[in-house]
Amino acid sequence: MKKFILFSSFLFLHFLAFSQAKITDFAWIGQNDEFFKISKKTASLQRGDVYQEFNVVKYVKNNYIILTQTFGETYLEQKYYIVRFTENNLILTPEGRDKFFLSMLNDQNQYVFVNNLQRFKFEKLHFETTINFYYKITLDIDYAKVSKVVIQDDYMNETSVIRSPIGNIDYQKLLSILAQQDISRFPEEYYWTDHENDMKCCNSIFELRYNGKIKRCKGCTYMPFNYLKLEHFLWDYIGMKAGTTDIAPTIRL
Repeated sequence: MKKFILFSSFLFLHFLAFSQAKITDFAWIGQNDEFFKISKKTASLQRGDVYQEFNVVKYVKNNYIILTQTFGETYLEQKYYIVRFTENNLILTPEGRDKFFLSMLNDQNQYVFVNNLQRFKFEKLHFETTINFYYKITLDIDYAKVSKVVIQDDYMNETSVIRSPIGNIDYQKLLSILAQQDISRFPEEYYWTDHENDMKCCNSIFELRYNGKIKRCKGCTYMPFNYLKLEHFLWDYIGMKAGTTDIAPTIRL
């Protein structure tokens, strides 16, 4: 009886937690690898090299969304009914003829998307940066939820190594930040620099291993996607492990 009550309580709490989730909390992959994401005011669709951005006029949970686009004096509006929404799947059906063609229609006249987090298989993250030429910081996180922070101060000739498990909340937050981006469309090797501010920039290396693939970025930023959220997460995590909030560079990217 006690086991049944505990199991019932678990199901209720899980349902309650998900019932508060929104379509905007996830990134979605279509039947033809389209990358579809909805925020509170905008939506975007990446199909190969074609990128489209929409305005979200209205979003009603578990009912419908309305997307719009403006081309000069031409205004297009399209309503999509939400046939199904779970943490794993999103199914939309257009009202009338679809003006935007979010995905290829199947026999049921529906657009089927899956949560990108279900396809994203994290393997390892490596972040390395140098501040003021003598202060070097590295962070490694792997799929076993183990992190290593190395802080090397060449000026003081001191090195600190901090190994510890990464908590599930931080681990899931990292996966969410990464999975909400269409990482596959970025090159394997990416280099970026700001020649006017090279002396002020952090010389950084970011390497991400996922789904048997490797993405590397070198220069003054980490990866050419949602780098602000990723930057904040990395520095917050390093600062937490180092026991200080002053470790991040004063110049934000």
